[in-house]
Amino acid sequence: MRKKILFFFLFLLPSYIFSYESELSVRETVGKIEGSRLDEFVEKYLATVLMYDPERATKLGIHDNDSLLTEREYANQENYLNSIKLLMKDVERIDRDTLDRYKQTEYDLLYSLLHREIYNIEKMSILATRPQYYLEPFDVVYFMLSKDYANYNIRAQAAYKRFKKIPDILYQAERNLTRPPKIWTQYSIKRSSLLIENINEYYNVFRNYIGLDPTLKNEFEKTLNNVKEALVRYKNYLEKNVLKKSNGKASIGLYTYGYYLENWHKIYYNPRKALRIAKKNFEKEYRNLKDEAIKINPQEYEKNGVAGVYNFIKGEHPSYDNLIKYISDEIDKAKNHFDEYKVVRFPKQRFLIKNLPEFLKGVYPTIFYIPSYPLDKEGTSELYILANEKYGEDFVSYVYSQPKIELYISELVIPGLHTKNDYLRDIPKIRRIVPQPSIEGGWAIYSDDLASEMGYYTTVYSDFLLSYSRTLKALRAYLDVAFHIDDLSFDEGVSYFKEKFGFNDEISNYEMINISLNPTVYYAQIYGYMEIKDLRKKYVSEENKFFDMREFHSDILSRGNVPMDDIIDELKMIRKERLKAKIEEENEE
Repeated sequence: MRKKILFFFLFLLPSYIFSYESELSVRETVGKIEGSRLDEFVEKYLATVLMYDPERATKLGIHDNDSLLTEREYANQENYLNSIKLLMKDVERIDRDTLDRYKQTEYDLLYSLLHREIYNIEKMSILATRPQYYLEPFDVVYFMLSKDYANYNIRAQAAYKRFKKIPDILYQAERNLTRPPKIWTQYSIKRSSLLIENINEYYNVFRNYIGLDPTLKNEFEKTLNNVKEALVRYKNYLEKNVLKKSNGKASIGLYTYGYYLENWHKIYYNPRKALRIAKKNFEKEYRNLKDEAIKINPQEYEKNGVAGVYNFIKGEHPSYDNLIKYISDEIDKAKNHFDEYKVVRFPKQRFLIKNLPEFLKGVYPTIFYIPSYPLDKEGTSELYILANEKYGEDFVSYVYSQPKIELYISELVIPGLHTKNDYLRDIPKIRRIVPQPSIEGGWAIYSDDLASEMGYYTTVYSDFLLSYSRTLKALRAYLDVAFHIDDLSFDEGVSYFKEKFGFNDEISNYEMINISLNPTVYYAQIYGYMEIKDLRKKYVSEENKFFDMREFHSDILSRGNVPMDDIIDELKMIRKERLKAKIEEENEE
């Protein structure tokens, strides 16, 4: 009887194997077809953005409508919303389970992006509550001419057409704004004033385009005057009509904060837990900061706290005239240092250092990095610095002393954001276009630690400055959660910056306005930093002698702009197979 059963089983076994292999082959084929459909829907999304939001298309690196501004009209918003909803239905028809793990990540990226855009349009009242949104074309025009993605004259011609349309956008605000938050109205009034005072700087922006053509020069001066008059009118409108009824909420509330945590960052716990984590982390970092401050100068700490020690720090610094060259030379030193240690891939993308114009002061940090547009084939990244002779030598020595420049470079250039951005050139589009603060900000903070570990910092102040930077980010993360879930008020947040870091009213307000405009971003950065540290610790322990630092960093950064949850899963597959191959190779030897 047993022989008969065995014979029957062996007789049927090949057909079972053939059936399994056929099923696997069919599944893989379906997965590839569904993956191709997903890629088509990404292209459809980009085409939709190009049609209805040309300013954002430019920021993504799609330049077909670079001469147009985004219409801030409800009809345009409604058309965009309907298009996104139709695309969402198409995406939902994809059988996600047939996709491989990497394509599932890309499916989730597109799905959550569409879902979030629908939510924001339907729930966040962007046109009615954000006076600063109507000033964004000024930034778009400036950075178009700053970026080297196409022939200068082509870029300048498109930017000039946009510049001429700015008054129309400012007039649209008068039809749309109702009850924005008071802090956003005040911020927009201040921004408008800054633009009015420095509007002539746009002449420098377009100088090479205007050239010596007297007709074009007269036309530009007329355009400049029209833009200035529209700005004056907008500022007066905000002051006289909008400010008195600005009683909207700048915080997004518990539900929406939780929605962003889960939908955007794939952080699957509630905001209250995020608050506890952020507060505990800030308190720990602040204790460490106080210890470092006492090591540097106990007398100054006793007298003026952390702020006094920070202000006390001096070091070699360049003159104003030599500032850009000095920073450039320090970047070259950093490249040589990290090239020796081989812990990150050397960035190949072009990189420029530029002065920040006065009309963007208070909108962006004193020194900041802007990557190339994500979909540009050949792009240039820039490091912007705020420096003007009128600020005097004390400003340069305070902001751009050599110990602080080292920290800026490690976070923003190498091994920081510029290095990370260099990995985005050869990956699928959807992994480039969706901002992910957990990996972007998380990597920036981790880069500071990595630089310290590799012996890059050269001064006795480095440990204190590193702790100062990390603690400031921890405070932003804590106040991000606390403010947006209404655990702390705007004024209480301002008080934190003044009390803990000795910031003045202007800087403290600037910090809180940034937090109000970027819900969950600062918390996600700290979350990402913690996850990267834990991930490295895990693989060092598991892989032991086979662990390679540069390989680990490349694995993380080559995933693109995806949530840390997906990075962890994808690394698990990549590194498991690689470790197995390394062990087998060693055994063969």
